[in-house]
Amino acid sequence: MKNIFIWLAVFKLSLWGQIVFTGVDRLTESVKAFYLNVETEQLTELSYSNSYLPRWLNENQIVLNIGNSIFKVDKFRERQIYFFEGYMPAVSNSGKYIAAYSPKGITIADSTGKILRVLEVDYWSKITPIFSHDEKSVFYYDKKREATFKFDWEKLTNHLFAHYVFHPVYSPDGSKLLINTGKVDSNFRVGIVDTNWNENQPVNYITPIYENSIVPIWSPSGRFIVYMTLLSKNSIQNSDFIPARIVLYDTKSKTKQIISEDAGFTEGAYPQFSFSKDERYFYYTAIRENGTGTIIQVDLNSNFEKRILINDSNLDARLPLYCDKLF
Repeated sequence: MKNIFIWLAVFKLSLWGQIVFTGVDRLTESVKAFYLNVETEQLTELSYSNSYLPRWLNENQIVLNIGNSIFKVDKFRERQIYFFEGYMPAVSNSGKYIAAYSPKGITIADSTGKILRVLEVDYWSKITPIFSHDEKSVFYYDKKREATFKFDWEKLTNHLFAHYVFHPVYSPDGSKLLINTGKVDSNFRVGIVDTNWNENQPVNYITPIYENSIVPIWSPSGRFIVYMTLLSKNSIQNSDFIPARIVLYDTKSKTKQIISEDAGFTEGAYPQFSFSKDERYFYYTAIRENGTGTIIQVDLNSNFEKRILINDSNLDARLPLYCDKLF
């Protein structure tokens, strides 16, 4: 029994956090994807130049854009493997599949880069493709038809999901969908619907229309939802950031708390922030006084105590995605 307790203690202490994010060096104007060890704050560039939108494939491997192509790299940049020409990668929950926009439409590949399907459709590249909970379908937004479609890449069927709905994301248990609704030139709302919902049915909105709330995500357990509320419709001076606050919504108590008033929204990217797996920490992009972004860790168990993870004011850091590491 004593050995079991020792093992559990070691197991608990052997978990540490790691983040990938996109950074712009304001001195050289180069765009690079980075890996960050949260505990040591050690930074590793994931490529030499022009890389962005990194996504965790598993705890050691990352897919990202390098130029106009999708690559797989390890977090220490020891291996770099070309997958296919494409943009804005998305990874399924299990890490088995990758979706990305490509010149022909939407490309679906497995974790080795083998192309499984290509859907020749018009898409809006500002809206990230999203995998369904069972990983057999991908949601994408068609700007011309002003609607989200659901492409079943196994059955090769493509169905209308809903008009004026963006980034439908399944809850971790697959029982609900989190959606963003609204027309492009109007305010947006965050709502929750059943998985068999259609656009003629009501939406359980958790935000009012006047708030203009966007890019919601689930917490790992599904208890919490976090979203941004835009404080302006225009970017700040000398930056492309739109100022925003971040709100934490408890699905059990139906209560809200403001996490931050200094957040920066990056147009055309999803997700914009992330939780640690145990839901103690939350990571987001804050705007510095000089207009650049930094990555902030928020302790949700300690009165939202904040820790700045990127101290170089010339590194415009944004879009942090967290992953636990067990060693």
